[in-house]
Amino acid sequence: GGVGEGGGGAYGELSGQMLDIMSRLCDVGAVVSRIPKKNATGRAEDDDFEAHHVPNLERWVDTMTEELPTLTSFLLPSGSGISAQLHVARTVCRRAERSIVSVIYGEEEGGGRNGDGNHIPDSVSKYLNRLSDYFFTATRYVNWVDGKDEVLYCRPKKDFKNKKMDNGINAEENKEDENVGGKDPVDQQKRDRRRRIVIVEKEGTADAK
Repeated sequence: GGVGEGGGGAYGELSGQMLDIMSRLCDVGAVVSRIPKKNATGRAEDDDFEAHHVPNLERWVDTMTEELPTLTSFLLPSGSGISAQLHVARTVCRRAERSIVSVIYGEEEGGGRNGDGNHIPDSVSKYLNRLSDYFFTATRYVNWVDGKDEVLYCRPKKDFKNKKMDNGINAEENKEDENVGGKDPVDQQKRDRRRRIVIVEKEGTADAK
């Protein structure tokens, strides 16, 4: 069964929350597509998209998180089919958020405003930002209810064989650099001076003994 089926079901309040989110996204679309007033000054008020929708998402995220194991690493998208669909919704939500910000602020460097989105209240971009977090938490919650393991990100293992080969190559390159440098009279003089210093140090050590 899907998350959107009626009655709490195995996923608790998730289905009801999804229905509310679908309605709020319709509201977001209505606000964003509205034709701005020609004489309007400043940003639209949050009353056009009520600001309390954002705390609702945050409360739902906190409720699900209380049931989940502590997250200690990045997660790879995995688990059940419903979880995969929620991951897709999360990425689409992120893309929508970037598009909204682009409409509001335009593409001017330095964050200056040259967009056409003064009619879009801040609560819209905030809602989309928190909604992607909600979808991420929902993917974890669905997998937890379904008993699916979370697949964690792993760092690449060091290849010691290649590392040794690289060291060998570097050593050969250093030898070649020394040979090439030997053709330079200045480099040759520097090496001869170092040799004399070493000889003098050895002779001084011998005398001390």
